[in-house]
Amino acid sequence: MSQVLFTYLRLGYRVHPLHCGSKPPLLPGWPERATADEATVRQWLAHFPGCNWGIATGDGFSVLDIDPAALEAGWPGEERRRELKATGCPLVQTPRGGFHLYFRANWPNTVGVIAPGVDAKGPRGYVVAPPSSVNGKSYRWIRPLVPRDQLPPPPEWLDAALKAAAKAIEHAPDPKSAEEIAREGLILCEGQRNVGLTRLAGRLRRLGFSQDKIAAALLAANQIRCRPPLPEREVLAIAKSISKYPTGPVSVPPTFHRAWSRAIAHHRRLRK
Repeated sequence: MSQVLFTYLRLGYRVHPLHCGSKPPLLPGWPERATADEATVRQWLAHFPGCNWGIATGDGFSVLDIDPAALEAGWPGEERRRELKATGCPLVQTPRGGFHLYFRANWPNTVGVIAPGVDAKGPRGYVVAPPSSVNGKSYRWIRPLVPRDQLPPPPEWLDAALKAAAKAIEHAPDPKSAEEIAREGLILCEGQRNVGLTRLAGRLRRLGFSQDKIAAALLAANQIRCRPPLPEREVLAIAKSISKYPTGPVSVPPTFHRAWSRAIAHHRRLRK
């Protein structure tokens, strides 16, 4: 893994460590800490052995993230698929059969704006870097990465669609990040943690956040607000479960509401 990482650095890309076998970042404040400095990456390799790695997007390039469900639904059509292939852009196949396409472009981070299951990664975004693995399956290059300044431009239709999305985002109220939302609220004690994190996940899903961002926010909230923190696998299971819902209103199961009410009543009795 180390030699592959140093190749990414030499090609001009910034990297940062992710949790072992999963996608959330290991470092708080990772958008500022992602780096192309070899000495820093060597320190991270020693401190986080076996972790996955992310490539920070932005810096004049963006990545189109296509979920396999979008491909199965026929997006973007045969002719436009040929146009995407003709760009010769660096191409990664994801463990679930989706793709990451690297372009010289300045797109905002979007989730399903131009089609369900089609996301864009721009400034303060990231993609999982090969050969990282999730559930025992690895990300792999179909077409290799090239220097940042040699990335091809995207097809005109794709660039226009995502620039239109950028204008819509620019004129919308400035949203809070998932991490900022995660830090809001009360401390969650035993009996409150699962319900509290589930409610937080539902709120983030309603705002349109992807599973990766929900997982990262829940892991941060777990460390900041839960006393004691839940096991990481439970937190990631909550993120995965809530992310199955479509964006927009997410109803929390009645059992969670009952558990939440019992937890509050128990907490009040302890304070008396």
